[in-house]
Amino acid sequence: GEQVEKIRPHMTYVSACNFIRDVIIVALTDGELTDDEIGCLVGVCAMFEIHPSFIDQVLNSIATQKAA
Repeated sequence: GEQVEKIRPHMTYVSACNFIRDVIIVALTDGELTDDEIGCLVGVCAMFEIHPSFIDQVLNSIATQKAA
């Protein structure tokens, strides 16, 4: 929490989205997202004031890329 408060004012919306996307990619390295990981991602979205539906957008994008 405190670390995010230090960096959040310096991050643009796009930077925050890219950061969250990268965290999702790392969380998926074992092939699945656990409920705990999803909970953490929702918390990170909240810290950066990004709607949690962004997580689904990233997951759909990744699934689409894998299918291509």
